[in-house]
Amino acid sequence: MDDLLLTEQATEGRVRSQVEKNKILQLQLEIQQLAKAEETSWRQKSRCLWLKEGDRNTKYFQRIANSHRRYNHIDRLQVGDDLIEGKEQVKEVILDFYQELYSENESWRPTASFEGLGSLSSEEKNALEQAFEEEEILNAINSCAPDKSPGPDGFSMGFYQKCWGIIKQDILGALNHFHNNCHMVKSFNASFIALVPKKKGAIELKDFRPISLIGSVYKILAKVLSERLKKVIGNLVSGFQNDAFVQGRQITDATLIANEVLDWKQKSGTPGLLFKLDIEKAFDKLSWSFLISILRQMGFGERWIRWIKYSFSTIKYSVLVNRSPVGFFSPGRGIRQGDPLSPFLFILAMEGLSRMLEKAKQLQWIEGFEVGNGYGPPVSISHLLFADDTLVFCGAKKSQVQYLSLTLMLFEALSGLHINMSKSTIYPVNEVPDLEDMAAIMCCPTGSFPTTYLGMPLGAMNRSSQVWNVIVEKFERRLASWQQQYLSLGGRLTLINSVLDSIPTYFMSLLLMPAKVKQRLDKIRRDFLWKDNNKDHKIHLVKWAKVTLPKQYGGLGIKDLALHNKCLLLKWHWRYNQEAAGLWKEVIQAKYGSDSHWCSNKVSTSYGTGVWRDIRKLWEIFFSDASLMVGNGEHIQFWKDIWLGDTPLMNAFPSIFQIASHPDSTILQYREDNVWNLILRRNLNDWELEEVFSLMATIQTSAINSQRRDKLIWRHSRDGSYTVKACYLQQSSKKTVIDQWPWKLIWRTKLPPKVICFSWITLKDSCLTQNNLMRRKFQIVNRCYMCLCNSESINHLFLHCTVATGLWNMFFSFFGLTWVIPRSLREVFVCWSSWKVGKSVKQIWSLVPACILWCLWTESNKRCFDGTPTPISTFKARCLITLFGWG
Repeated sequence: MDDLLLTEQATEGRVRSQVEKNKILQLQLEIQQLAKAEETSWRQKSRCLWLKEGDRNTKYFQRIANSHRRYNHIDRLQVGDDLIEGKEQVKEVILDFYQELYSENESWRPTASFEGLGSLSSEEKNALEQAFEEEEILNAINSCAPDKSPGPDGFSMGFYQKCWGIIKQDILGALNHFHNNCHMVKSFNASFIALVPKKKGAIELKDFRPISLIGSVYKILAKVLSERLKKVIGNLVSGFQNDAFVQGRQITDATLIANEVLDWKQKSGTPGLLFKLDIEKAFDKLSWSFLISILRQMGFGERWIRWIKYSFSTIKYSVLVNRSPVGFFSPGRGIRQGDPLSPFLFILAMEGLSRMLEKAKQLQWIEGFEVGNGYGPPVSISHLLFADDTLVFCGAKKSQVQYLSLTLMLFEALSGLHINMSKSTIYPVNEVPDLEDMAAIMCCPTGSFPTTYLGMPLGAMNRSSQVWNVIVEKFERRLASWQQQYLSLGGRLTLINSVLDSIPTYFMSLLLMPAKVKQRLDKIRRDFLWKDNNKDHKIHLVKWAKVTLPKQYGGLGIKDLALHNKCLLLKWHWRYNQEAAGLWKEVIQAKYGSDSHWCSNKVSTSYGTGVWRDIRKLWEIFFSDASLMVGNGEHIQFWKDIWLGDTPLMNAFPSIFQIASHPDSTILQYREDNVWNLILRRNLNDWELEEVFSLMATIQTSAINSQRRDKLIWRHSRDGSYTVKACYLQQSSKKTVIDQWPWKLIWRTKLPPKVICFSWITLKDSCLTQNNLMRRKFQIVNRCYMCLCNSESINHLFLHCTVATGLWNMFFSFFGLTWVIPRSLREVFVCWSSWKVGKSVKQIWSLVPACILWCLWTESNKRCFDGTPTPISTFKARCLITLFGWG
């Protein structure tokens, strides 16, 4: 920067030589590259993963990084009644606390044999212990976030992703050595414990969450092992565990089951108890001997068990206090938060509690909540587990509460996991006598509905807008801070798409969003996008209905919340058809029954705390975009389902349907020895014969395959699978405001987001030129500040103005091409992609149109507001610098 200033000052007031011009251009280009490097550095320090560099948000990243440092800084601690201050005293207290936390206090623990535990097959056991392959190691590395905080060795996963070709032999050698010898270099398993405050102003150590920053080589190993374990864990844990780490299960399964079971119990009028249990320091206090016992009872091989023992028994911890490591000690219990293996190991350990509670129900020590409406065998739910979040359903009897208390005490003795009763809660369902006495037995407080479970409402009237207040508050808190003023339009768009739109997704996956909530959230997002804080009103340049279209249809890709909500709920119908087994599906079938294989009955009961009613209402919408693929015909109804053509046979052949003996029969029931056999209630009349012949001719064209099951497919994807993304795009394509221009021409370019957004606004004819300002009722003199000759329209300013034409011609001559000026900017962008240029300059070539728009707009604003035009030669040189800086 100093060299540039000195050079400019030395040549000021005279004509610069070509050498001086080239030097200034080179210095300006170097400054741009340094600014980009600085931005990248601050983004990594800020750990702001949703926003990428390239948009000059350096000041924003710097503020975030400094804010994190202040938030995580510990300058004092409350220990009992004492306030500990001073750098060394704080370090000593923290080190003592974590040495005690990870020490096994019991020299002996009882053991138990658990009935009903899942068991590995010999094939699964061998697959877990097979030699490590390069492909699975590389997949494990690539599945990790590149910029997460590194461990003691200082290497992030981004290093391994970028340098894999150089270091792969070393990594393969280390992992093969571990496979054969069940150990690695000791330093590989060293960990930093980073203390993350759970709340603002944390002053007690219990208010900090210890996250382990593990070494990179061990992290790769743990990721490989966890990916292997993920493939078999679903066969080992019961349906009462709905952890998302188990393939085919989702967090929303647990909340749906809990609300549907509670709704059934409330409407039955019978008393019951629901317990929310708080497991204290769950990962940190898990007994190693208990975990190994569970693994052995599940049939894991000795080699695998030795691998798992290595993962926790060779740990060396240092605690990071204000970014400085303190201590170096070995733990005696617990698994690490931050280790890819830990969630899976904890799920396996919690299966012990699940088996104990289920055994207690089988012995009728506790009842559980039974759901059933005569549609089949009832389903009894005694508990639900999601990691350490535990619900227990129990009868409202003192004897059952006593048995539950004893069961939990025994589990603590076995596993080391302590149930913190002061933070647990007992909830009465309906009128429960002697509630306080039963709460005293458990030594826990009582609560009332509605409450929350896994962040979702439990026992709430889900159609109420108040349920969504927590989402609205999160939106407002996120955007009320000072941070937004440091973001460009591209940064704000990225924030909306990456962060804001994800906030309600969890709720929308289970609950139908009320219209008034959608309107409120839309206003928050709309005002933030256009930076309208009501104090300094800003123009909303493009209609919100167009903004919320997918990018390929002319929008900014911001989600239409109502449509996204519907697509998320429709996925339940897809899962209902694809998942042969699942506790959530068993509950729905037991509660509502099913007239067909494809969906449940309509919900006819009164509104309550159940959530399936709103989901079931969307079945017709889902089925209108699905098709039935006939296999053996076991589940497709011959008359009522659409399996031939576009309409059910009952509508295509109504006269024959009226005399069918079994109108609900399946295709399989109408076939005997691979021959069609229509069963009618009476003989046919002469005038009905022609319709029967037509029906027989139609069904003869069908392809029945007795070796294949009937299948439901989604028509709007290549493989017939439903995805929320495919459904959202398909539903969006039906809107009347879509714009079929090839928008990929701007979104695929490697430009700063703010430049892409400006190009989008300009191509939407919404850029605030003088013409557009007058269209919005501004009283101004309409003239182009570049040429001072014509009115300022978008096509004039960016295309037909003499300055613009000169700029376009300069770039064409630079690439050795000639052209005829098109009539509109949209034509320019379309033509631009069709011009043939060499591969070496193709990327730079694709950036030119947006670069010209950006440079012309910034120069026009400079002339308008500052009254200081840049000399044309300097302006053209800056355009070239800008282009090559981006390229």
